[in-house]
Formats: sequence, structure tokens, C-alpha cells
Amino acid sequence: MISSVIIPDRELGGTETFFHRVHEEMQGGFAVLCVYVKIAGPLEIQLVKHACHHLYARHPFLRARISKKDSGPCFVFDVPFPDIPVHSFFELGKTSIHSLLEREADTPFDTSKHLWRALLITDRTSFNRHYLVLSLHRSVSDPASAVFLAHELIAYCAKILAREEIHVEILPVRPPLEDLIAPVLQAGPNGNEAKAAVPGTDDDEATVPFHEFVPMNRRKTRFHQHVIEPPGLAALLERCRRNNTTATGILAAAALITMRKYFDEHVSPRIVSCVDIRKLIGPGMVIVGPWCGSTDIRPEYDRITARSDIWHLAKHYDDELDRITSDREALFADGGQEPDRVIETIRSAGQFNPACTLTDLGQIDLAPAEPFIIESVSFAGGRRCAEHVMFISAATIRSSMFLSFAYTAPLIRDNWAAKFTGSFMHILDKAGK
Repeated sequence: MISSVIIPDRELGGTETFFHRVHEEMQGGFAVLCVYVKIAGPLEIQLVKHACHHLYARHPFLRARISKKDSGPCFVFDVPFPDIPVHSFFELGKTSIHSLLEREADTPFDTSKHLWRALLITDRTSFNRHYLVLSLHRSVSDPASAVFLAHELIAYCAKILAREEIHVEILPVRPPLEDLIAPVLQAGPNGNEAKAAVPGTDDDEATVPFHEFVPMNRRKTRFHQHVIEPPGLAALLERCRRNNTTATGILAAAALITMRKYFDEHVSPRIVSCVDIRKLIGPGMVIVGPWCGSTDIRPEYDRITARSDIWHLAKHYDDELDRITSDREALFADGGQEPDRVIETIRSAGQFNPACTLTDLGQIDLAPAEPFIIESVSFAGGRRCAEHVMFISAATIRSSMFLSFAYTAPLIRDNWAAKFTGSFMHILDKAGK
């Protein structure tokens, strides 16, 4: 089944090198990406291993490791499948799924051996309910791609159970991000147009103190999770339609108002938004493999207060995102940030950038994979880096929206995070009524 084609080594691009440096020097940090899927169905570890083998056969970066060479770090595509960690265990008594996910997000890779792993957790109170956790190095995946890799894995499980014949052809190796966006930048507007603010520059007006500073090895990832059920989500989306805004816009507005509630008055809160680069490059170029960019949005049109009009904020966010993504040079402006500066700032600083990271995957139409039922999907990166105050992710599946909030403890206190997420959800609840 595994192709015998020898894949040449490839040097890491600038962005890939940045994530590699972050991973190596920050014990994983935000270079570890975890997606987990709650599944009902007859799933067991040998079936998952068999399906992972097909996934490995199709995606060349799942065969990759990182090797240091004279020219710099390189992807080497020679990892044998038995070296990929694919494990399982039963959820242990009082141990919550959140605790297990937090541990996964805080576990770095041995990049000289592999860049991904899979974990199957079976609920010991119901052997037909499982959590499939797929963890990937950020140099080879992004949130959107990780979700679809997890679904592809489940689809392979379904085909194996149905005894379908599976033909797998290896995909081409994706070029570095810089090679992909070079034609886009050449065709983009000139550098005189407005650019997005880059986090960590002199444009920042203020920062938010940590609740408690601790060194890297004592920082832990923490998660809070919430679900907007179908009736509530339908009402919220209808209000968005009436106000000519998007669901992402209302999430950003809720985050801005929540930050304003808990930050000092002189702090100007921001949203760091995930942007799908595929949409910007257009149909003329096919990206085989993952890539998302991000852009920094600071609403300067008005002083945000806890009583700001959420619909006004949401519309402003949508307009700003459209404006910034039309300036492609601005969108990719932070791709060249110096790893040394970023890593040292996060490691030793006593303050956060006053921002939340927001990644909204939108409506995820996952094809049925009978006999498995996908009940929920969530994802988060390791937050022990403490780059921003909160990492908010959203995905809509079968008329429900699943929200995850990741933060770094004890830099952020657990009771403060609970208040933050509670206020955020309260604002969304009011917006939908």
C-alpha cells in the first residue's frame, strides 16, 4: 500500500522554520496543534492504526521528520509508519477529557522522529463513545487542515469496517508558504496602502500583566468548552443576517467587549484572526496541504466599552477583515518576524499582548461515515507560550456551534478564565434574543 517513491528532502521555509524554532525552544508551545473528535460507534485501536496507515500513505508530510543540515533544517520523508505514536486507553475514573487534552497540547514532539501522533480514548462508562485526538506539528498543519485530516481518518475507519477496497495515491509535497504567496504579493497593491498592525511592535499601546509569572516548564494549557445548541445558534445566525454581519464578526465582537470588561481602560483590545490563504491565492494555484495566515484587527473607530453596540462592532470587524485581506502585503507582514525576538519576549516578559486569537472554521460539512457519528469537533494549540490572553476556536457541525477557550495557567488564573468565558457566552446569548 505504501508508495515506494523516494521523496527528496526539502528545506523548511521561513514560516516552517519559525514554528520549528518555537517548538524546540518553548517545549512545544503554540507549535503543537491538537484536534479532537467526539465519536459514537464501534471504534477500536487496531482499526484506528489501520486507518492511520492509509492516512500516512496519502500525505507525504505525515512521513516527515526534521533534520539539521549545513543548509538549515530540512524535512526528511523517511519515517517508517511503526515509528508514529498511535495509542489508546480508557478514560480513567475522575480524570476528565479536558485534562487529557491539556496534557496532549503540552506534550512536544521528538521532531527527529515524527511530526504527528494519534490517541484514541474510550469512555469506560460507554464503550461505544470515543474521543479521537490528532496532534500535529504546526509546520505541517493548520486548524482547518487538521480537522479534515481527522475526518479523513474516520472515513478510512468506516471503509475498512465495510470491507471496501481502498486505493491510496500519495499527494505531491506542498512547497513552502513563501513560494506560494510570492506571486500573490507581486500582483498585490503597493506598500503605501494601510497595513495591519503586527503584534509585538511599537504600535501596541499597552499590555496586560500576567496574574502570576512562571518559567516555561511550569506553564500549563487549560481548556474551557461550550456548545451553542441548534435553537440558540439558529436565532443568533438570523440576527446576524438581519444586521448584515457574519458569525465570525459576532464572535469577535463578543471577545472585544469581554476584554474591555476585564482590561484597564487604557488598554486597546485586539483580535488576531485566522485567514485561509487558499481563498486569497485563488483557483489558479492548488495548495496541496495546509496553510492559514493571521491578521491583527484593532477597532480604532470607537472607544470600546462594556456597553458597546455588539452589532456595530461585528460589522466593523467584518469590514476591517475585508479591508485587510484585500491588502495582501499587510496580511503577510508578520511572516518574517524574528524567532529570537518573539521567543525571548514570550519566555521572559511579564505581560500579554492585549489580544485574543480567534479561529472560526465556520460550517464544517463532514460527509457521513457510517456507522460512526461525529458528535463534536474542537481544536487548540498549546498555549504555554502565553502569546495572547485567550485562544478562541469555533466550528459549526450539524447546526450546533462548538467553542473552545484555551489559555495558559497560572499566567491566567482559572477563576479569571471562567469569568471571561462566562461573560463571552452571556454576550452571545443576549445577542441571539
